[in-house]
Amino acid sequence: MTPRGKSSTLGRFTSRTITYCGWRVTTPNSYRPFPFILLALTLATLLWADLSNGYVWVVLLITRGFGGIGLVDDWVKLTHRSSHGISARLKLLLQCLIALIAALCIALLTGYPLGTGLAIPFFKDVLVPLHVLFFPFAALGMVGASHAVNLSDALHRLSILPSMITPTCFALIAYLVRHMERSFDAAE
Repeated sequence: MTPRGKSSTLGRFTSRTITYCGWRVTTPNSYRPFPFILLALTLATLLWADLSNGYVWVVLLITRGFGGIGLVDDWVKLTHRSSHGISARLKLLLQCLIALIAALCIALLTGYPLGTGLAIPFFKDVLVPLHVLFFPFAALGMVGASHAVNLSDALHRLSILPSMITPTCFALIAYLVRHMERSFDAAE
């Protein structure tokens, strides 16, 4: 095999470095989006999550569904080499459909009355029965949270530091709490 043959065989795995807003960014030579994050998340969930828990499957459905919409949108943008992906109306419709399916699954898994009710935080015995209104309410929450993340994504340079600090602090707190429990158990 000639060097040129190796180059064409490995061409889609090579990369190039470009400068974007003063940052050096490495991009693949081919313009094919590879959903590595979705693939890694799905694989990790299937390997280490409790697959007998229905809520794990609902979260995986929402994540893969919303990620799939983003993947199709990026694919259309890259293959047509334009900034126009799928229409905003179609994206919103697909997100609402996925969220409604997930809300139905949650209601079926949880059962009545909690499955279609709204539990008020900090009040143990308060449950507002929403009945049929639970589904659009839950879908609005899921789609709204997705859009809030996308809006904050524009501020990624500002949000990366809290995104690293917060899990580190939670991990430290979890470690300290566990360590304190062991030290109290040993003292007794």
